[in-house]
Amino acid sequence: MVAPLAVLGSVLSTPVGRAEAAAPAADVDTWLVDPGVLVDDSAPPVPGTDAAAWLVADLDADAVLAARSAREPLPPASTLKLLTLLALAPGLDPDAEHTATRQDAAVEGSRAGLVPGSVYTTRDLLHGLVLSSGNDAAAALARAAGGTGPATSVMQRVADGLGATGTVVRTTSGLDADGQTSTAADLALVGRAALADETAAALVATDRYDFPGAGTAVGPGRQTYEIATKNRLLDDYDGALGLKTGFTRAAGGSFVGAAERDGRRYLVTLLGTRSDPQPQARALLDWAFAAGDAVDPVAPLDPSGVRTVGVAAALTTHPAGAATSRTGEGAVEEAAGPLGVALRTLAWTVAVLAVVVVLLRARVLVRRNRRRRRAAAAPRPG
Repeated sequence: MVAPLAVLGSVLSTPVGRAEAAAPAADVDTWLVDPGVLVDDSAPPVPGTDAAAWLVADLDADAVLAARSAREPLPPASTLKLLTLLALAPGLDPDAEHTATRQDAAVEGSRAGLVPGSVYTTRDLLHGLVLSSGNDAAAALARAAGGTGPATSVMQRVADGLGATGTVVRTTSGLDADGQTSTAADLALVGRAALADETAAALVATDRYDFPGAGTAVGPGRQTYEIATKNRLLDDYDGALGLKTGFTRAAGGSFVGAAERDGRRYLVTLLGTRSDPQPQARALLDWAFAAGDAVDPVAPLDPSGVRTVGVAAALTTHPAGAATSRTGEGAVEEAAGPLGVALRTLAWTVAVLAVVVVLLRARVLVRRNRRRRRAAAAPRPG
């Protein structure tokens, strides 16, 4: 039987990008791990960034336009809160009331300002989670979901269901924890899902919210104070759709941002920046809007073919091996003998061909959109 990667290599016979010490073009995962910048040869230069890993995606073509080390596992910092939002919000009544504890209020890092003994609705906590990047709100939401263990278990299931196979969840806040990782590619999948979810999309696009002060009464009459998003793209970037910032000393800066103009939607992710990631995200989005219509993709956004955009579906959709991909414990033993080898080879071949189909579809969509826009811009008789 033909080796799976040989099948992919024979189909993708044309160069798809340039890179420093470029990886073999047949291996999509290797492309996205390679430390060189991966981009179509005809593309204008991509703006410089000090991020350890980054990615630019065309959301509607489901395609990666440029990337660097996009599948390298790195600490995600508070960009992980996008997964917290996606995973926990559907299971909580937005009007349910929660009493903050001392443990919630004492959590390290950024906070929304929870006061022990004060009462907050789920809606309040979700706004505190996203706008203030509140680790206190993340702790309270974990308790509301049954505790850190059950909450992070649901988050892991959603990550697996979205095809975010490099994401390992240990906290609801994104604070550094042993073994907790994500990737620039995974965060793009999470960001795509957030924009497709009505509740999440509204929250990540909100710039201000009246957050309750100390007290137990819920509703009008309780003193509030304004909390504001840390995502400055929402202030002055044309077409900004929002999403999330992040920073810890160990992780550095991280960011997931997206914007839409003239029916085109682009998303950028950055991990491990040494300086403010937001100006770098702006530059990458500017590049996408200027060049994206004429740039061939270097890879599908979702090589697994998992096109899950609904969280309910993500909770029941698991890529092969997702249940054991984190530790290997309890893994099903592989079939032995020639039949087992043949079945595994067949499975690999089918998976690789699926990658081929997704990649070629993305290229067709990009080229089709390019032709349509050129036709629309051409002078018309009369």
